[in-house]
Amino acid sequence: MLGVTLSPPLKPEQTARLRKALPGYAGILDDVAALLEEDAGALNLPDVTPEALLEAQAEQKYLAAREAVAHAVYRSLFEQRMQVDDRAMKMLEKIARRINALKEDDRDLPGRWKLLLDFLGTFRQGGARKPQSAGPAATEPVTVA
Repeated sequence: MLGVTLSPPLKPEQTARLRKALPGYAGILDDVAALLEEDAGALNLPDVTPEALLEAQAEQKYLAAREAVAHAVYRSLFEQRMQVDDRAMKMLEKIARRINALKEDDRDLPGRWKLLLDFLGTFRQGGARKPQSAGPAATEPVTVA
């Protein structure tokens, strides 16, 4: 859709080895290409040509423009999904509050909604309570023979 090839993600060690671009470097590539054309013989860099610099500049501009569009699309999708998450979580929390409010009238209600109550309880204030282990308490010394 953006006219670019989707490549597999680089490994962290690969991205760590990449040179970091200096701000505004792409804007001087054409000037450097012109200077290199004049001093190509003196610098003697057969693998760095004015054409290669101009090609890199064009490719950088092409990708940067598409990156800006992709970022805007990503950000919009991310924020839309966060709004849906918020709306859905609000509904789940409302159900849980109603269950807790009605548990005196219907003692079986929390059991029927255990799935939701346990799920929400796992992420609230320190998570779900951990079951007591049958082994020695953490404060009791343990002797190893």
